Amino acid sequence: MKKPSDKITQLILNYNIDNNQDGVKLTIESWKEDCENNSYHNSEQQMVQGLYDDFESGWNNDNDRADDFFDELGCSKYIVRAIEDLYKYWEWEFGDRLYKDTIEEKLDLVYYFEAKELMMKAIEEEELDIEYWG
Repeated sequence: MKKPSDKITQLILNYNIDNNQDGVKLTIESWKEDCENNSYHNSEQQMVQGLYDDFESGWNNDNDRADDFFDELGCSKYIVRAIEDLYKYWEWEFGDRLYKDTIEEKLDLVYYFEAKELMMKAIEEEELDIEYWG
């Protein structure tokens, strides 16, 4: 199954990436800065674990990213359809039913998987061992 990539889907995903307060982009930039400043004492494992910890605290908690999205950008049937398509993609990718019922829960889960994917890509781009993730 191919991940949806239409304009509405990109709008939804970009909100998670570019959110000025706690988006994926800012989290990765901050992490890279910490790596450059030797905050992790040149330990590859600590570098990877640092980004993992940021991911867990920002995306695997009660942070209602979906509510923020809907409050800021509103909702339409096209946005709902795009979220449903993204959710179906991640169900397919995950290989199982993800058991989310509301559109907010589905979007929060989509944001979780998307953030994880982008952060793991950042680790690979820095040529760090992804095995230290988690």
